[in-house]
Amino acid sequence: MLKRLPFGPWEPDKAATTSLRDARNVMPGTDGYELIRQVRALPSDRGAKVPAIALTAYTRIEDRLQALRAGYDMHVPKPVELTELCAVATSLTRRTN
Repeated sequence: MLKRLPFGPWEPDKAATTSLRDARNVMPGTDGYELIRQVRALPSDRGAKVPAIALTAYTRIEDRLQALRAGYDMHVPKPVELTELCAVATSLTRRTN
């Protein structure tokens, strides 16, 4: 079960299909790996299959593998050009729809 957020529970049915979030701001004290594990543990109709991109400063191969194993669909290292990030997000949404 997702931890209670300061602004109420996360409700994927009220969110856009794909959203970019900074896990540190959304869930203080929880990293993005734990966040995506919790999302992937949800039933499909509650958001388990929502497309997710790990946008991170961690750039090693091990970091990429950790993000993918945790449940992210893609790993994008920072810094990233906005056009590249948009292309990755577009590609991911096309792949999942």
